[in-house]
Amino acid sequence: MAIDVTIKHLTGTRQGTVETIRGLPLWFGRSEKCQVRFDPDADVDRRVSAVHAELREGEDGGVSIFDLGSKNGVFVNGTQVDTQAEVPNRATIQLGNGGPRLQLSFEEGGGVDFSRVRKKTERRLDKSKVESKPLATTDSGFPAFTEADLASARKGKSWVEEHAPVLGAALVMIVILLGMVGYFLR
Repeated sequence: MAIDVTIKHLTGTRQGTVETIRGLPLWFGRSEKCQVRFDPDADVDRRVSAVHAELREGEDGGVSIFDLGSKNGVFVNGTQVDTQAEVPNRATIQLGNGGPRLQLSFEEGGGVDFSRVRKKTERRLDKSKVESKPLATTDSGFPAFTEADLASARKGKSWVEEHAPVLGAALVMIVILLGMVGYFLR
């Protein structure tokens, strides 16, 4: 069974809104890759990193939040999280000191939980030294992220944006070579 997470935005630009997302893991941040996104241009939301925190089910069946190296920290019921902390039902989390506060509620939901499939597939890919890609989606319809996605989101650039100059030069070389081959085959 998947877990339904109800998020009540207590402060920030989304104050007063409530949303329910089915399935974990759940990512919080300003990046488009996060299911719970914040406005990068709003003062209160600027305390939130591009990929700030991840909420996931623990091995014991509880829910934990992980600080993904954010600059301003993660707080659960007012206590700062070192790297991870268990999140009780109806807990208040804050993304960054002075950042948006959210109340999280958990409920067993229906649907398919892809977390076990993703973990098993990632282990198999890691053993074969193949670069992993998102292989499934969570019940919320968002991709199940890989470490490469997380690194890319932290940089703020996609793979294509990072390699655009090299790709452009390679394309020009291919066009020139094809032109030369066509010239000599006449």
